[in-house]
Amino acid sequence: MRDPRLEDSAAGDVYWDEIESIEPAGLKHVYDLSISETHNFVANDICVHNTTLALNISQYAAIAHKIPVAIFSLETSKEQLVQRILCSEARVDNTKLRTGFLADEDWRKLARAMGGLSEAPIFIDDSATLSVMEMRAKARKLKAEHGLGLVVIDYIQMIQSYKRSENRTQELSEISRGIKSLAKELDLPIIAVSQLSRAVETLGSKRPMLSHLRECVTGDTLVQLADGRRPPIRNLVGTQPHLFALSPHGRIVDATASAVWSVGRRSVCRVRLASGRAIRATWEHRVYTGRGWVRVKELRLQDGLGVARRLPAPLVPSRSTALEDAPTLKDRTLHSETTNDVFWDPVTSIELDGEEEVFDLTVPGPASWLADGIVNHNSGEIEQVADLVIFLYREDYYDMERAQKENKENICEVIIAKHRNGPIGSVELFFHKEYSRFANLERRR
Repeated sequence: MRDPRLEDSAAGDVYWDEIESIEPAGLKHVYDLSISETHNFVANDICVHNTTLALNISQYAAIAHKIPVAIFSLETSKEQLVQRILCSEARVDNTKLRTGFLADEDWRKLARAMGGLSEAPIFIDDSATLSVMEMRAKARKLKAEHGLGLVVIDYIQMIQSYKRSENRTQELSEISRGIKSLAKELDLPIIAVSQLSRAVETLGSKRPMLSHLRECVTGDTLVQLADGRRPPIRNLVGTQPHLFALSPHGRIVDATASAVWSVGRRSVCRVRLASGRAIRATWEHRVYTGRGWVRVKELRLQDGLGVARRLPAPLVPSRSTALEDAPTLKDRTLHSETTNDVFWDPVTSIELDGEEEVFDLTVPGPASWLADGIVNHNSGEIEQVADLVIFLYREDYYDMERAQKENKENICEVIIAKHRNGPIGSVELFFHKEYSRFANLERRR
């Protein structure tokens, strides 16, 4: 019997996906988008580039070279991953497989692909809550039983830390070092997918760079060393200085930087505080506030920045006076803040301050350091421990008109930004979004 509604549904560009659950996600920052006429938009397309590239690498290793591969997928279910891999191998449109509208030729392609995949040594673990220690145990077992040759983790930010704390950034640093240790222990490569801050999209150039993983300050920033000296950070390049840092318990402690280096020229801004102090840094740089670790771009006027008490600060109330007042006022917050080693210095202005060479500093452990007394977060640990850093960039995602003029529609630029044991540079691949597959690009002259 002919059903017009069914025909319209089959001919349309969308299909109906069943809702499995509705759960509260807590208080989060949200955004809105207005589209004239249609009043809707497509969000979070299933064709995610980084996951797709990692899967393609896994497929090639397991199918073409029979290398056992372990995939720890903390976000995507094993059924979805298998579907992606199957469509990629068969070169069948993902949407057709999901909706069931397959042509006879599609069925034949899928059957051929299933034959190869059934013999491929791919092991998928889609546990939603995994720690590095749990991954280590499972990877060791696979290594012993199947001779594991590659591990893929999708993605780092979803991994649970066995040292739970309020500082998620410090947890990610521990996780990154744990993954590095696991790679060395098992003597095999680990591909760890990570999210890049969307702040890069607010800049003039949308192309991701290694410096986007780093939090930088200008060369005249004074670093508080443990011996009392305060040299500009530019003078410490290439050294591992002994300096002061802030512990997770709010105490000023001694620490040693693992590296200090120049990042290059970046746009910077100046943040002024009520005490007269100021810091000049990139927008992604993180400072310690009463709200926790906050990026410079997220600072608000009157936010209190953490400043070490042991340094000269003429506008700071004495600790003894504050301690005497706290019990009288019966203020637990005041008592807590007067017993740690920092006070909160209000932000009075935030302004653009040109472009110049900026520098980076990494402190393992406390993951912080003092810039003229102001508590700063150290550089991102992910970039530091990685032997190879790869970014993916598509021109047509940001400027379709320009991409069409330059013949770069569906072209993905694979940017090798860091390589300890080889060259860096860019390679262009063709992205078959309907197949979730990258392919070599043939250039016609």
